[in-house]
Amino acid sequence: MGRPKHQTFLLDVSKQAQALVEALKAAQTQQQEIYQMVQEQVQAHLAEELSNWRAEQQIHEEIYLERITKLEQEVSKLRTELTEAQRTVQQPVTSSESHTWNRYRQYCRKGLGFYLAQVYGK
Repeated sequence: MGRPKHQTFLLDVSKQAQALVEALKAAQTQQQEIYQMVQEQVQAHLAEELSNWRAEQQIHEEIYLERITKLEQEVSKLRTELTEAQRTVQQPVTSSESHTWNRYRQYCRKGLGFYLAQVYGK
């Protein structure tokens, strides 16, 4: 004797339900794995972008520090020239020295103007 039809039907439905549950669990596991993989890829990409940005910032900082050093040297040079010029002005001046001094001042003004134009972009 075989099983009654309703028992066979219930057994088939139970097997199908169990298969569906297992398929859902497998799909959920696969979805979680994909999510984790995408998350790891995004984190790796962000880490790379951050690293590149830091490298760019380091380059800019080095350039700015170099510019600052050059400007400090130029300021020191100009202070020295100014001090020397002030000493020269305080000494008695002959007319030929006065002419030379005036030419020197014009040169310094042009040089300072040129320097300021480079620094401030005017």
